[in-house]
Amino acid sequence: MNLKTTLSIGLFFCFLTVPSSIKAQIGGPNLQDLEVYFESDLPEDFQQNELDSLISWQERILLHIDKPIVNEGSPLFFKAYTLTGPNRVRATLSKVLKVELISKSQDVLVTQYHQIQEGMSEGVFEIPKKLENGSYTLRAYTRWMQNYGESFYAIKKLVLGEVDDAFANNEEVVVSFHPEGGGLISNFNNRLLIKASTKEGYPANIKGDIIDEEGNRIMPLVSFDNGIMSTIFKPNSNQNYRLKTNDGSIFKLPRVNEKGYVLNVNNLNPELLNIRVQASPEISNRVVKINGIMGGVTYFSNKLDLKTSLAELQISKKGIPFGVMTISLVDENNQQVSKRPVFIDVDNTLKLSIAPLNENGKSGELAFKVKVSDSDDNPVATQVTLSATNTVSRVNEIKIEEHSGFNWERDELVKTAKNSARTNRFKKDLELLISSENSSPSFQNLPDKIKYPFQKGLDLFGYAYDLNNKLLENTKIQMLSASDANVVVKELETDGSGRIRIENLQLVGDNELIFRTKGDDTKSRLVKLVPIQESYDEDHKPKSILDFKKTKNRDAVQSSPWQPISSDDMIELEEVVVLESKMKENKTTPSVYGIVPDRVVFQDVKRPVTIPQLLMGIPGVQVIGFGTLEPRLSLPRAAGMGPVLWVIDGFPLIQPTSLLDIINLISSADVERIEILYGAQAAIYGTRASGGAIVLYTRSAAGLDYINRKEGRLNFQGYYESLSFDSYSELLSKRPKKYEDKATTLFWNPNIQTDENGEAIVRFTPPIDYKNLKIKVSTVTEKGEIASTKLIF
Repeated sequence: MNLKTTLSIGLFFCFLTVPSSIKAQIGGPNLQDLEVYFESDLPEDFQQNELDSLISWQERILLHIDKPIVNEGSPLFFKAYTLTGPNRVRATLSKVLKVELISKSQDVLVTQYHQIQEGMSEGVFEIPKKLENGSYTLRAYTRWMQNYGESFYAIKKLVLGEVDDAFANNEEVVVSFHPEGGGLISNFNNRLLIKASTKEGYPANIKGDIIDEEGNRIMPLVSFDNGIMSTIFKPNSNQNYRLKTNDGSIFKLPRVNEKGYVLNVNNLNPELLNIRVQASPEISNRVVKINGIMGGVTYFSNKLDLKTSLAELQISKKGIPFGVMTISLVDENNQQVSKRPVFIDVDNTLKLSIAPLNENGKSGELAFKVKVSDSDDNPVATQVTLSATNTVSRVNEIKIEEHSGFNWERDELVKTAKNSARTNRFKKDLELLISSENSSPSFQNLPDKIKYPFQKGLDLFGYAYDLNNKLLENTKIQMLSASDANVVVKELETDGSGRIRIENLQLVGDNELIFRTKGDDTKSRLVKLVPIQESYDEDHKPKSILDFKKTKNRDAVQSSPWQPISSDDMIELEEVVVLESKMKENKTTPSVYGIVPDRVVFQDVKRPVTIPQLLMGIPGVQVIGFGTLEPRLSLPRAAGMGPVLWVIDGFPLIQPTSLLDIINLISSADVERIEILYGAQAAIYGTRASGGAIVLYTRSAAGLDYINRKEGRLNFQGYYESLSFDSYSELLSKRPKKYEDKATTLFWNPNIQTDENGEAIVRFTPPIDYKNLKIKVSTVTEKGEIASTKLIF
């Protein structure tokens, strides 16, 4: 069945069975949207309620960062791939990625917003100065992912400062014990995982034995060199067991249960899960069920016959998407008695390789060949991300990366085609078993309705006041956004509480927002917006308050919090009386750049005329088609040949801009004066004003009753403007000694395209000398095929 046929059937069933209250879901995906992104058959009863959407259209993010070791004031380059839907394709209805830097105490230090295009987002995260050395976390997520909780977020562990200090020997070692099924059961062989870490949370390698109360050696530990140890032993409920390390330290093991279930899972087979369940004799006749759950979806559920105290079964991995699955054992009352997480491999992994080329190129230039193919060795044309860094401590970088969330990278130095996937599964399962967050959210943890809808752009929520500090309720407001790139105008309206919602803003960098409404004078026309910004309470949980978030621009505010805003959460403020006094001196806005124009005309406040009439009052200026629906402006030949630039209150408008655009944008009653600049006076604006510049000043900038226009302005931080690698590379070459002994990015390109042969040649010249060059390459195709590899050069 093809997609369009399935979609039609799905729509038909939805109209027959879905209640009217569900048809108009807010924020959930609809079939028309999904048809664009997902080329897979959908079930006929697809999305009959919001829970269907939450189960089916979960998002996952894979992060490629250039290095795990960072320095203050230095950039961290990243590429984010977003996978969505039942088949984990690289596509998403979310268009905004939130990236945060988190301290060890879980404080959010820096927040950035980046655009998601074609399921991908790229950018640069600048590490703030004056941070303490130590461990930090970079996390990335969309608003839709907040429906599922923080376990769905993409995370990467970072170390700031001297790397060796983070892994220095500490007298204080934290040890935790993790039985495979959740508990130690008497008289059965139990698999026990042990995690040892430093006080900073990084792996600590120890050796030792399991001993009994009398100090007898029961079983030695097997170490995996990343702070993880394993042993298998048969405990007795009458004994207390301990771990004794080679340095003489003693750690008490968990209590041994007299009866229970032992759950073992072998995940090494690429196609099958081998599951074994053992039960104590006292409970062997009970009915139990084994479930496999991932992201709220139950992929299998089997009843087990434990009459012989042992049951074994094989589960096919076909149809299960990659990620963390929880194998759960439940009793006849549906109570969980044992659980065990497993890592499901990507079944559509690509082959990705990188090799140096011996070419006689420019002095110091390096060349590498990247090749991508599928499992059948067919070439794949796709977009590839490549980073090259000067690695300082090879061993410690491995430790950091092994401690850093979902590790989808493989090392060319240790990889073999035969067992790399098997080794990766084994290591990932070990990491899951010793993790305190070792399972994906269960079905019961999903909300029953969509709380966080898909986000198409940035949001700005706030309260609107006039300059007399009167709350503007149910009032129409015009927003003007002026930046170096363009001008955006939106028509908005406040609600009964004076709140205003500005959604789907597609603004980049610093933007000045100006708000106006209808009024008799300047003070009533200008609107002051008090934004709702994100803050954090004592438990570091985000909360919404009236506050200004400090960003790179001290006066700028960022996108408003993603938490839903309800009138029930608002606090009614007491009424206040504001005293004011008018300034006696009338003021006029000074001309931009201090230019004294030859041609200027002022608006008559008491008897205002239209903008075309004002322009006709300037010698040499003609308005063609005056009185018609589309009047046009003609400047004298002395203005020169080329485009005419319009400038409003000092902000150049995007070209081309017509006289009709200005008439629709600015009320003639708001105009203070219009200046015409020719020749040398217009040269300050460059070639875009080669035909002259028309500079218009509004009365809100400076009126007869002088008002500080900043009250009606708001600096808004849009999508983060990322530093280009070329600019960073130039900085490195000018100050090479500062970076030679630090982990430094020497090359970054997130948009390398392989050809029809699946190949791409990458050439670059490192801007500074290096000791070891670590190259990381990653790709995710539109179909969700993924690959990532590393090479030490």
